[in-house]
Amino acid sequence: LAGGRQMKRLEIMFADLDALSKEQGKKIKNLTDDQYKFVGEAIASAYSTINEEKLRMLQNAIKNSIDEPEITFSASEVLARLIRDISPQEAKFMINNFHHKRIIVKKEAQSREARSKESLFIIRTGTEEETILTGLIHLGILYSNDSIYGGGVEYDWSPIASRLIQLLKDV
Repeated sequence: LAGGRQMKRLEIMFADLDALSKEQGKKIKNLTDDQYKFVGEAIASAYSTINEEKLRMLQNAIKNSIDEPEITFSASEVLARLIRDISPQEAKFMINNFHHKRIIVKKEAQSREARSKESLFIIRTGTEEETILTGLIHLGILYSNDSIYGGGVEYDWSPIASRLIQLLKDV
């Protein structure tokens, strides 16, 4: 039963990728080694993915890597690992909050108004947002910058985050 549902999800994804290969034939023939590595790893990841949203993310990443070869240049292995391991919730959080220069985790969060006036995003400890943030930290998409006076930790975006967002954007 579950295997049948997975086969249907993959059939849909691969039909879309087949159509993409027909319309982008010249670009596909001229893939760089980095693009080829990334696309292959993204396709391999699809076989172990049951989440439809994650499959759409993988499909977007494949399309975007074909359209924009510079995204994967010299980072195909790192990006392939990230696209394989990031959850849809983590990806959404990253995309929605990347405009914040820094993320701070502390016991008391500021009001939404105070957050938007600064390039900071303050997350209260013990929340779902903190759990998502922890996943991004473990993936290396965020890194600890410093601890702050009064308790809390500051996080900055890794330089690879912007490239990952380019791959994930909906086309």
